[in-house]
Amino acid sequence: MSEEGVGGSPARVGGLGRVTGTQLYVADMPHEDALHVKLVALDVAHARIRGIDRAAALALPGVRMVMTADDLPKPMPRFGPQRKDRPVLAVGETKYHGEPVAAVAAETLDAAEAAARLVAVDYEELSAVHTLAAALAPDAPRVQDPSLRPGDPCAETNVLHEHRYGWGDVDAALTTADVVVEGTYSFPMVTQFAIEPHAFMAAPDGDGIAVWSSIQHPYWLQRVIADLLQLPLARVRVFAPDPGGAFGGKQHAKYEPLLAFMARATARQVRLVLTLEETFQAVRRGASEVHVRSGFRRDGTLVFRDIEAHYLIGAYADIADRTVAKGSYTSNGPYRVPNVRILARSVLSHTVPSTAFRGFGNPQQIWAVESNMNEAAEILRIDPLELRLRNLAHPGEPFIPHDRPADGDWAQAVKRAAEIIGWRTPSAAGRGRGIALGLKSGPTTGLSYSTVRLLVDGSAVVYAGTSDMGQGARTIFAQIAAEEL
Repeated sequence: MSEEGVGGSPARVGGLGRVTGTQLYVADMPHEDALHVKLVALDVAHARIRGIDRAAALALPGVRMVMTADDLPKPMPRFGPQRKDRPVLAVGETKYHGEPVAAVAAETLDAAEAAARLVAVDYEELSAVHTLAAALAPDAPRVQDPSLRPGDPCAETNVLHEHRYGWGDVDAALTTADVVVEGTYSFPMVTQFAIEPHAFMAAPDGDGIAVWSSIQHPYWLQRVIADLLQLPLARVRVFAPDPGGAFGGKQHAKYEPLLAFMARATARQVRLVLTLEETFQAVRRGASEVHVRSGFRRDGTLVFRDIEAHYLIGAYADIADRTVAKGSYTSNGPYRVPNVRILARSVLSHTVPSTAFRGFGNPQQIWAVESNMNEAAEILRIDPLELRLRNLAHPGEPFIPHDRPADGDWAQAVKRAAEIIGWRTPSAAGRGRGIALGLKSGPTTGLSYSTVRLLVDGSAVVYAGTSDMGQGARTIFAQIAAEEL
């Protein structure tokens, strides 16, 4: 086995730059001739925009442009990985606190910030829904215009999508359970908050456009920009330097389309680096409430499980509904349960659009189900580890009908985990100890592809669409190619 091949330990590609601070992230890229962009947003979530006066902002020295919805094509270009519902700039109404209604481009950041403060927006504040209860109320204001969702039976509500999974007969099984444990578990909205700030650049590139972003899916971004600007893919170049952390928050486009339009309008390179406050207003993981009802026999055997989950996903779909679907599908966990019913709803709200985060929708429901298991263990007077072992699917056993069976020895894994943490030994005063199991299905779509090009001197170039966020992807690809060649 070569030290450089699979199983070896070569120097990580990009590792030295990371640890020495010499690696260039998007915000570090040369930008001497670039215009600085500053976003203009309102201090309310939901508002009707009556008018925007940019005269005072444009009068400031160094200000080259104040872009509003009026400067963009009609109808407003919209984008999104699941549904094309997110506008480049707010048009007619704002849908969440922090949604930009205008963007300033100036020769210096100071001038851009000063001009942004001078943009006067005449608006009427409207009723907003910020919680699941408010969004699901019959008289709740609609977050999205139904015209954005043609043919959708839920278009007149704030439910973006319902996901239903299950097997057996939960209602019939309810009468056979000796003990029913029920609870509602709330999970807060949180921000990914990578160390590297969200940063974007765009510039005219001959008869096309070039975009720089720390996006996790650069080839998807290329398609988005090409679609919005009505350009062939060959005239859109995307540069995606290694991100300084992402955690799902940089999966899909946010402000890259806006900068692309501004670059074309000004015929200049433009750049935007989000502040901490703007980052909180740009990406989130959706909040959730998960109601779990589980039925057991007195010996701890699971008879049924009934799960109803609601995710507060924000004003636009982004990738949130896919995280809801993925998290819900396996929410029963790695257990053998003959009767299961799962209902999950993606609920629109006047909050920051949510996106992927670690676990892709699974932690919310895993935490709820495992908390329910702990409560059941206490009621049944069975050790929490033992309760799980009695219900875990064994290798080769199905745990979701008509899907692939368990392919790991989960019982062995959890026993080993319990041994490592000293499960059977008393914990020190003031210290707690717990154990839980999580399950997440693998990817369902091919987001990354690779091509290897052999050169005349025998060397090779590997092309891949995977973003290296510290996991060593480029090193691994080089090792695989070296091993095979």
